[in-house]
Amino acid sequence: MTVVEVYYFSEMDKLPLKSSYNFRKGIWFVFEDGTNRIRLWGSNLNGKERFYYNEVLLSEVKRMTKLSARYEHRNENNDHYVVELKLMNLKGARTHCDFYKNDQLEQRFEFGISKNYSKSLRKIIYASLGVTLITTILIKLQDLSNWWYAVPVILSILISYMLMRKTPMLELIDTTEFIED
Repeated sequence: MTVVEVYYFSEMDKLPLKSSYNFRKGIWFVFEDGTNRIRLWGSNLNGKERFYYNEVLLSEVKRMTKLSARYEHRNENNDHYVVELKLMNLKGARTHCDFYKNDQLEQRFEFGISKNYSKSLRKIIYASLGVTLITTILIKLQDLSNWWYAVPVILSILISYMLMRKTPMLELIDTTEFIED
């Protein structure tokens, strides 16, 4: 008879205390109600979602095509918790994560493409198009080699690096204060 040792991996040390986003590690929505902490985690890579009440994993599903999700839990004090995740806008990839306690909306997080990132991206596109247009005109007028097309590519890469290195692509914002009663 072979004895097999089973090691239980404790995820308790890995559960975050506040909402956060990391491309590799996924997005965490963390809600607090007194001593209770409700968490929803979503993977950017494989579509997995996990729903936790305090440190207990209540649900784990894999969704790749749904535009919304709803998780519910009723605790020992008969408090009814609901976390809803909804894609609000495909263009800006805006997602709302709403936290309800006893049918009352308590907190909301909004996640999506940063407005500053979009502005920087537009600047890069317009600058790149301008440099490409000028380069094309110079190539045609001066009968230059096609290697000159490398100039706008190199400039675009440099401009992109300078503008985008400090601008996060995605943002996670607590928009609870903007909830209408």
